[in-house]
Amino acid sequence: MKYLPVFLVLIVVFLANCSKRVDDSVTTREIHSGMYDSVIIIDGLKRTFRYYIPPAYSFHWQPSLTMVLHGMTQTGLDIIGTVLINTGDEADKTNSIIVFPTALYGHWNDRMGGLFPATDTIDDVKFLTSLIDFFIHDFNCNPEKIYIMGFSNGGMMAYRMGCDVADKISAIAPFISMMGEEASFQTTNSAPVPVFITNGTADPVMPWNGGVASTETTPRIGILLSNDDNIAYWVNRNATFPVPEITCLADFCPGDSCRILSYHYHGENDIVFNKVINGGHFPPIRSETPIIPTYNCDYNSVLSAWNFLQRH
Repeated sequence: MKYLPVFLVLIVVFLANCSKRVDDSVTTREIHSGMYDSVIIIDGLKRTFRYYIPPAYSFHWQPSLTMVLHGMTQTGLDIIGTVLINTGDEADKTNSIIVFPTALYGHWNDRMGGLFPATDTIDDVKFLTSLIDFFIHDFNCNPEKIYIMGFSNGGMMAYRMGCDVADKISAIAPFISMMGEEASFQTTNSAPVPVFITNGTADPVMPWNGGVASTETTPRIGILLSNDDNIAYWVNRNATFPVPEITCLADFCPGDSCRILSYHYHGENDIVFNKVINGGHFPPIRSETPIIPTYNCDYNSVLSAWNFLQRH
């Protein structure tokens, strides 16, 4: 599968039109592959999202649905290139629809203890569950294959969805984020959800040992668990085997000064935790040359997360 440069992709997306033919019994649909924009009204607010339909899409094959949540100050458009470049071929092979929703004011209401007056009353759980219901009904997505991948604030929202509506979510993959302390106390009895976690030990935004997460412009993003406590929460909730299988991933890019230890907690609802030693606030990518300090370049973490999700 070949892709245009990201700036051309965005132009093409805006020109795309969705074509559907629906009969009275809603059993036959003609939906062309491509990228589409759409809007849904939630609590009187216009919510926007972009979605990708793979070439192999068939209404009768019940595709999986993968929702990708952007980080703070971003929109769904900002992460399309990164995700599709890394997962587009797999989405095409597995008949998977990918959705890129956009948060209001650049922030998901993740319930992680931060202060965001503009979004503290926004019901993002309702927004995202409405999208899930929409794609199940209108595109016949498989309700047993609903996945969420999120980055930073989007990762924290992925945690929230995996807690608040665990019955709707098949697996989650949060990057560079942890559970909030209060949220973890309130959701220990939520149903288990397989989870793929990737965090860096030198992340300046999400401190490895937990506490207050912050940036220069936002003094309190959330009050977070430490990584050790975050994993303990999920091991307990998912009832996995408590001793992980540990793998040191190949040092594909020695010049990046980072290494990855991958901890696999086996069970019916398994957990993969990738500890990026000296890693910062970035999802690891695969590159022969270093990018910037604390950016791990040893493996394609987005594709690995995608494969984990699709197995569940």
